[in-house]
Amino acid sequence: MSKREATDQIDAAIGQSGGGVVRLTVNVSTPVADALKELASRHATTLTEEVRRAISVWKYLDDESLAGGKVLIETKDGRMREIVFGLAKPAKAL
Repeated sequence: MSKREATDQIDAAIGQSGGGVVRLTVNVSTPVADALKELASRHATTLTEEVRRAISVWKYLDDESLAGGKVLIETKDGRMREIVFGLAKPAKAL
């Protein structure tokens, strides 16, 4: 599967394929910037693409968590571990 196909699958999973572009300015700590640079290098993408992916994945996990789902990771030795993100209940609209 190509990177574009994988990205399209994430977009489809959260219902955000297509649409316009909004420019944002985001301030992050040095360790977060370093992590984004590492991910961009590892995946041969841009910082913008890695931020977009992170937000897409976070939204998907948050939506699933709010719907009662769980995130499970299978370790190298075959054990299943639940990943708890401490996601909050939805806040009241501002």
